[in-house]
Amino acid sequence: MRIALIYLIVAIICFVVVAFTYNFFTYWALHLSSLKKERHPKFKTLKGAEPIFLENHGNRAVLLIHGFIGSPADFGRLPKLLYEKGFTVSAPLLPGHGTDPRHFSKTTPKELEDFVTSEYRKLKEQYKEVTLIGFSMGGALSILTALKEKVDCLVLLAPYLRIAHQWYYILPTEWHNKIFVNLIPYVYRPLCFKQINKKESVPYIVDYDFVSLRGADTAIRLGNKALNNVAKLDQSVLIIHGINDRATDYKLSKKLAEQLSQKTDSRFVSLPNTNHMMLWDYDSDLVEKEILAFVRNAQNNTTQGGNYHAS
Repeated sequence: MRIALIYLIVAIICFVVVAFTYNFFTYWALHLSSLKKERHPKFKTLKGAEPIFLENHGNRAVLLIHGFIGSPADFGRLPKLLYEKGFTVSAPLLPGHGTDPRHFSKTTPKELEDFVTSEYRKLKEQYKEVTLIGFSMGGALSILTALKEKVDCLVLLAPYLRIAHQWYYILPTEWHNKIFVNLIPYVYRPLCFKQINKKESVPYIVDYDFVSLRGADTAIRLGNKALNNVAKLDQSVLIIHGINDRATDYKLSKKLAEQLSQKTDSRFVSLPNTNHMMLWDYDSDLVEKEILAFVRNAQNNTTQGGNYHAS
């Protein structure tokens, strides 16, 4: 018994030393990385992460909500394409994003949720029809906003309701985060974890190289809240998801689309060659085409019902 207790004490001490050492070097690397990042002269954000606002004539607008640790750059060419179709386009930068991962560690779920609701209401005050498009964590935020505001048109791109599970995780990723959130503040995220198949697009993705586990906890809370309430949606929704998405749960999105299609003219599109960052991946043209068609039809009140699989 005494030997076992000694082993336990030694193991705890070793774990504490390793964690302290890891945290020290990770925080130092984060600090140096932040100093080296090029900043936008006006917004003081990471270069390329600045908010997008493209004003158009008419009464139609689109609000784009980007994903976890990402930026409006998540949407690739989509803002410009929507603008060319006559929409006013707003793609704001979420609180805690596009600046420094340490800012996200202090951002609460309520702050993010209130921000998106406020951005939607501001557009709704000026435009008769407002489409809400959410990517990844932005999908969860868009669901929560749609439940409160009854948005005119809703598009969910690889919505985060649950992290895609891989067999080698053993436990659900959300559990891992819960275990380590108070022990390891930040985790380095190498390029191989950008979750995109088209590697030549990686330089165009503007996000954090370090993940705040408290920020991840914020995303998990938002995803859980959206998942618990998403069945209450009673409007047409376009859901697009990559079959090989390694970040968010494809099967859950498909199940949601099937449920919604029973009471609304909701649609589901599967992407055969895409990981998570769909608007930069191999099926980006298909994603853009489907969004433009759905938004145009929805705003004209001529959306055709049905649930389909794109090939």
